[in-house]
Amino acid sequence: MKHIFYFIGIAFIIYEMIWLLNPKDQVEKAKEMKEEGKKNKGKKWDDYTEEYKSLLKTKGLASLTFTLWMFGGLLTFNWLAFLVKIAFNFIIIAPISKLTQYSWAYTGLHWFNSLLGFAFGLFVIVNSYHLKIDLYAWFLGLF
Repeated sequence: MKHIFYFIGIAFIIYEMIWLLNPKDQVEKAKEMKEEGKKNKGKKWDDYTEEYKSLLKTKGLASLTFTLWMFGGLLTFNWLAFLVKIAFNFIIIAPISKLTQYSWAYTGLHWFNSLLGFAFGLFVIVNSYHLKIDLYAWFLGLF
């Protein structure tokens, strides 16, 4: 089960790498998704355009998988790292994203967040299989 969990982590790392390599394309996809959402507002699933259905399926599946992976990480040895990453995204990234929607700052912020996500994913996997650093004990040792 551990291997499956961290295999999903590898998919997370690949997704973050895609964001790092093509940030403008990813922002364009987000804009397109928002515009399609406005066009299809109030419609039933059968009335959605095929393009929008396809976007919802791929984005929805990826988002759900990564969200479950992040919250599932709270039940692992690296729970403190997952907690910090989740808190960082909710407390810092989400509010700033709403303020800077689709500007150059938005692209830069999400590129930086992807860089952190990439490093986070690598650290969590390497820490689980090789380093075995107890982050909670380390954190308590700081005080």
